[in-house]
Amino acid sequence: MNRERILSTLEKDIHKSVATYINTVEKWISETETPRCLYDDLTSKVGVRIQIVDENTVKSLTFDMVKFDRKTGRILVHQLGEGQNSISSWIPVATLDGKAIDIYKCILWLDKEDLIVLDGDTHSGTANLVWSFSSKSLYFIHEEGHIVDIDWYDDGIDHFIGCNGEFAVHKYDWSIAMREIDEHEEDMEEDDYLCEV
Repeated sequence: MNRERILSTLEKDIHKSVATYINTVEKWISETETPRCLYDDLTSKVGVRIQIVDENTVKSLTFDMVKFDRKTGRILVHQLGEGQNSISSWIPVATLDGKAIDIYKCILWLDKEDLIVLDGDTHSGTANLVWSFSSKSLYFIHEEGHIVDIDWYDDGIDHFIGCNGEFAVHKYDWSIAMREIDEHEEDMEEDDYLCEV
């Protein structure tokens, strides 16, 4: 058995799989009208940190969105500013020294069609009830169309005070979220009844 030949073949298969993955993701991004959010699956936080080498210096950059720019035909990533005076900007993913796959693995692939929009806001209505009394994820659909999970933010639903957009829950989670809210309200009514007795 020629181990070297087997490993060489396996290595070619890896490169082919990675190329297929990247091509598929880039095709899907190009078919999307709105930016897609990026999140770190390990920390459950918005954005992904990527390290790149720039003129013999290692830089750690944070990106929170990816989109297809129809004017240039390029895929762009949104780089967050690192300091108070720095500016967030869209840059081509191709400039990240082969780190595109690290970006692509962090895309939230939810579409508005996957969600049920809720009435209310950060302090009232069904959106607030889902946030307060349900175990299911609450999402925010920004006016520009990109979708984020409220759980990604340390300040939760309060992060979206004054933001333009709407809250939503995944359509598969809708009935469970409503049941949990109903159960909470029934428990409150029962507690009120016991206090009166």
